[in-house]
Amino acid sequence: MITAFPEMTDETREFSAPQNMTPEELGDTLARLVWESFSDFIADGDAEALLGGLGLTRDDGLPAEAPAEEILIFLMWAHTRGFQLAFVGRSDRDLVREGLDAFHSAIFEDMVEEGHNVVIRWHSHQGDEDMQEAGKEFDDMIAVPFEHLTYS
Repeated sequence: MITAFPEMTDETREFSAPQNMTPEELGDTLARLVWESFSDFIADGDAEALLGGLGLTRDDGLPAEAPAEEILIFLMWAHTRGFQLAFVGRSDRDLVREGLDAFHSAIFEDMVEEGHNVVIRWHSHQGDEDMQEAGKEFDDMIAVPFEHLTYS
């Protein structure tokens, strides 16, 4: 179990004992946070103001596909990095990896379910068998099309 603290609000300023979550629950929660952040950015008009000034919006004011994907990638990176800073070195390494795998899998599977053409292109050096094996393991874990590419 990975330990997480319940949310504190202005109404609850007292100490609460940590609650336990499985890596899968934590991954799903992080995925939900990414989607909420993404939706808020789009719905609040922030995207239109920021990207519109750069000419990266469609006629309806929503971001074009490529900038929207980059925003989503940034939010995934930010939440991944926050997760790493919170748990790496403080929790079991395998549990941290399971949590991150569950998080990334949830995002990719959500995108596929919504009809987005998602393909993971796993690049690894042709001599790096560990990285190639890691790509195969990740491929087996999630229901997203995978391309294994090697370079020299």
